[in-house]
Amino acid sequence: MKLKRMLNLLTILTLLWMDMQGVSLVFAETPSQTSPTITASENTNIKAEYHTHLDKEEMVLHFQPDSQLSTEKISAHLNQSGHQKNLNLTEVASGLYELRLPVDQVSPQDTLDILLETKLKEVFQFKNLSLDSQDQGSFSSEQVDGEISNQTSIIEDLTSTVQNTLENTTTSAETTSPASTSNEEASSTRAETSTETPQSPANKKEENTSLQASLSSQSLGQNGDFDITIANVPKSGIQSVQVPVWSEDKGQDDIRWYRAEKQADGTYKVSVKVSQHNFSTGKYNIHLYYQQSDGKTIGILATSTNVIIPKPSGELRIERKENSQNDYFDVIISNVSSPAGVKTVKVPIWSEENGQDDIKWYRADKQADGNYQLRVFVKDHKSYFGNYHVHLYYEQENGQTVGVSSTKTNIDFPKPSGKLNIQKQSSQLGSFEVVLSDVSAALAIDQVYLPIWTEENGQDDIKWYKADKQADGTYKTTVQISQHKNSYGPYKIHSYYRLSNGQMFGVTETTVILNQQKAIINSKSTENNGSIISVVGKTTMEVMEPF
Repeated sequence: MKLKRMLNLLTILTLLWMDMQGVSLVFAETPSQTSPTITASENTNIKAEYHTHLDKEEMVLHFQPDSQLSTEKISAHLNQSGHQKNLNLTEVASGLYELRLPVDQVSPQDTLDILLETKLKEVFQFKNLSLDSQDQGSFSSEQVDGEISNQTSIIEDLTSTVQNTLENTTTSAETTSPASTSNEEASSTRAETSTETPQSPANKKEENTSLQASLSSQSLGQNGDFDITIANVPKSGIQSVQVPVWSEDKGQDDIRWYRAEKQADGTYKVSVKVSQHNFSTGKYNIHLYYQQSDGKTIGILATSTNVIIPKPSGELRIERKENSQNDYFDVIISNVSSPAGVKTVKVPIWSEENGQDDIKWYRADKQADGNYQLRVFVKDHKSYFGNYHVHLYYEQENGQTVGVSSTKTNIDFPKPSGKLNIQKQSSQLGSFEVVLSDVSAALAIDQVYLPIWTEENGQDDIKWYKADKQADGTYKTTVQISQHKNSYGPYKIHSYYRLSNGQMFGVTETTVILNQQKAIINSKSTENNGSIISVVGKTTMEVMEPF
């Protein structure tokens, strides 16, 4: 018993030394706390983990977006009293980003906005994040120094106690017993998550090497599932063989304890499905424990395996059937696949006009041939024409939404038409009328504009006229040359339609030439001395065909 007491004191001494040196062991246990989950402002399906804590004189922020997002870039804005400061986050581990701020440069009232850009060029914002430390407490530098001093004092006392025990204790052949675990704790069922942890294999490795157990894993295909085989298990004294498994991603949030099944050849086997581990990819930790006949549980071995899971896939195709209005298109999604299963196929669509002010999320319907399809009407997107963005997302069976693919399509606007005519030319009044006939457009016309200018000195005299609609459906306006610096020569006339959706389209153009003839001087003799001179001027107009 004295030797056991001595070993216990040595264990405490070792753990205190490791704590001071910053050394830690990772055992098969469930973490005591997790970082809070935050969601993007524009889309609550986009999630990330966010945590803050104090580290000496710095506020440390950790941001970990969902691994399925295919993150391309992370940036941040610090909001301080109405001012914004741009900051960069550093990737300190795969998918984990860190920002450090001196505590004397921030206040509890400050907030942080984090911008996440994916490889699909989508941008999501996590706004108004608090800078308050989420730890239960923090130490000043004086407190930390005091704590170290206290720990040093404790270690010195323990060292003295151990030395005294060694001096008064003879060497004993007694061996240590593994940490006891109740039968109820040791007998976890297949695929059952356990929060109780037996001794780590790292602590028991030397004691159990005589058992010569071995762990091996084998992939079962492209879906990521794998089998674990345990060989050289003792034929007696073992009540059950237990294997805790968890992925490296996000710690032990997905840990599961499996009871291995004995095979005909004497080996034990466990089948692991990645669906039971959040479909995580990368490193998986595998530990081996024996529950002995006396109820004690001991750790034997530890190993790991790498899991590669195919990404969700699908192909987008746009089909436009011939229709006079050209006001819709069909989206076809084929080869839909995801290791996590596909619950819903979602397709956000928006036009390039005015950003995403017309974005709409569609749910595609599954067809008899296995494809998914939906129809998009231009009228549901403010009747915008031009480029449309089409993205593909899957809502998986595990509740996660992942981006899969994207494409673009162009909706050509049915070309509006009209014919320009020049009427009522008046050389005396210096004016003419512009009449627009045969007016046609796919959407209602809010206004007809006629920009007019002379070629002389460029567009220094340009004026935009609003044409008035006439009873016969034509549009008309009157042009005074006095509004154009009384210039002569070619006049440029263009026509534009502003449609009900706000878009402006150019329609047609023409040119009018206003010529002023040279003055004609007539002389006539009179009976009086001198002569009467009259000047006769004439203005002519010539209409040129549209370009």
